[in-house]
Amino acid sequence: MDSSHVHVIKRNELHRKIKKLATVNRLTPAQVDAVYKQLKQQSQVEQEIKDAHIESVKSFTS
Repeated sequence: MDSSHVHVIKRNELHRKIKKLATVNRLTPAQVDAVYKQLKQQSQVEQEIKDAHIESVKSFTS
């Protein structure tokens, strides 16, 4: 499986990474808020699910 298109980042690095990846069009403040709300909603899961996700990500990087 090719995961070269996958970017794994920590939450505190998100803003810097978005700025680095955004080369053409900038997001409006409303678009940033919409992305944030979507990401926040997806992160509100049980610890067991988070742990399984972390293990899955580790398998891509090892």
